[in-house]
Amino acid sequence: PAFATISLSQPPSLNPQPQYSPATDCSPKPLTLSANASGTGLSYVWSGPNGFASQAANPVIPAASAATNGSYTVQVSNIFGCSASESVIV
Repeated sequence: PAFATISLSQPPSLNPQPQYSPATDCSPKPLTLSANASGTGLSYVWSGPNGFASQAANPVIPAASAATNGSYTVQVSNIFGCSASESVIV
């Protein structure tokens, strides 16, 4: 008889988080988005307000302001074609 081995892959796990500390003089400061993902051979696609898009794991918006408030979504895919998506509100 013939046998076949089938390997199943888990989708990536992720827990996106924003990192921002307001400036004491109210000037714009960087906003860092962190995917906090784990898995094998990951790729990232971020989207957000005002046409924001990035393929970095932890993109930085250099001068965040009220215009950058909103929902940011990250889709993470692994080398096996499995993907997961989560959003974070800033």
